[in-house]
Amino acid sequence: MSNSRDLLKAVSSLTNAYTDDLREIEELKKRLRRAERTIRDLSVEIEFYAEQAANCEMHMDTQPLPYMHFNSPSSPSTAPDSPPTNPQA
Repeated sequence: MSNSRDLLKAVSSLTNAYTDDLREIEELKKRLRRAERTIRDLSVEIEFYAEQAANCEMHMDTQPLPYMHFNSPSSPSTAPDSPPTNPQA
């Protein structure tokens, strides 16, 4: 009789451990699926920004840089139309 009880305790203990392990495995599967979704979302976002960067580079190659036109010596805004007059002369 003692052997039967010991055997029942052992089987019960193994069953509980197996059930706990199954729960943990299911939780890990859920976390893995969430991580995979996050990775997919980030991959799509990275692709989007890479395309935006490529488009910007192409645009920059075909357009002059705007800052090169400001305050340049040949710019009409900084070059006087006529030499300054000296009012004291």
